[in-house]
Amino acid sequence: MLRVTHDGCKAEIRFYHGRLKPGEVEGRTGIVTDESRRCSSAVLLIDGKLANDGMAVCHPNDNFCRATGRKRSLVDALWGLPRDFRKAIWEEYGKQCGF
Repeated sequence: MLRVTHDGCKAEIRFYHGRLKPGEVEGRTGIVTDESRRCSSAVLLIDGKLANDGMAVCHPNDNFCRATGRKRSLVDALWGLPRDFRKAIWEEYGKQCGF
């Protein structure tokens, strides 16, 4: 979990890793699959309220990697936020999780 305070806003990012069924993957990402997939998701809360979420879906021929899944889902979750806010979150991510 990451916690960042920037310009008076408190952001919290939570990461989840698991396996989703084909219908669940398509419902959340629009990706059509015929089998269950390993996924990583990032949930962004700003001031305690859900602001956005992101998901990374692993291809069945690839090795599942939590670090890669965290990064890809975080990129998706931060979409549309101001640049300085995204920068503060990525700096904190680098401190806690490394690149």
